[in-house]
Amino acid sequence: MGQPSGTDAASDEVAPIEPTEPAEPTAPNVAPDPAAAPRPWLTRLSWLVPALAVLALIAAAVMGGLLYREHSRQAARNAALTAARQVLINAYSIDYRSVSKDYQRFLDGTSGDLHNQLIAGKSKFVQTVQTTHTHESAQIVDAGLVRFDADSATVAIALNSPLTSVTVTKAQTRSYRTEVDVALVHGDWLATAIRQVD
Repeated sequence: MGQPSGTDAASDEVAPIEPTEPAEPTAPNVAPDPAAAPRPWLTRLSWLVPALAVLALIAAAVMGGLLYREHSRQAARNAALTAARQVLINAYSIDYRSVSKDYQRFLDGTSGDLHNQLIAGKSKFVQTVQTTHTHESAQIVDAGLVRFDADSATVAIALNSPLTSVTVTKAQTRSYRTEVDVALVHGDWLATAIRQVD
C-alpha cells in the first residue's frame, strides 16, 4: 500500500478558530417611567408653600395688631365714659351728715383748674350743706361721648337729682344736661371741667 502524499495530509488538518470579542449588551427596550419624568410644578410648589405660610403669618400678625389697637381704644373710650359718669354722680350725691367725706370723693375725681376751684370752695360748701340739712342724689338718665382722643374726652350726661333740705321737705327732682371734660392723668381719667348745657 502506498503512503499518502503530503498534500493530502495537509488538507485533512482542521484550521484553528479565531476568538471573537463578546458582543456588547444592549439595554432592554423598556418604556419610560412617567413617575421619573421631571415635574416643573413640583419645583414651584417647593417655594410657593413656604411663601404662602409666611404671608399667612404676616397677615395674622397685622390683623392681631389691628384688633388689639381697636380693643385698647374701645377700652379707653369706656373708661373715659365711666369716669365722667362717676364724677357727676359724686358731684350730686351729697348728704349733710357725711358732706365732708362726700365732697372729698367728688374732689378725688377731678384735676386741673376744676380741682383747685373745688378745694377753694370746700369749706363754704360744707357749711351750707350742714346748715340747710341738704340731701341730694343723682340718677343718670343717659350718657355718651361727644369727643374722644388718646388722652382726653368730652361726655354729655343727662341726669335727674332729687333734693331735700330744711326748706324743701318733699323731694324735688331737678333735671340737668351736663358736659364733662375728662383727661387721662397718670393712668386715671379725671374731670377737668363740668358745665351745664341747654
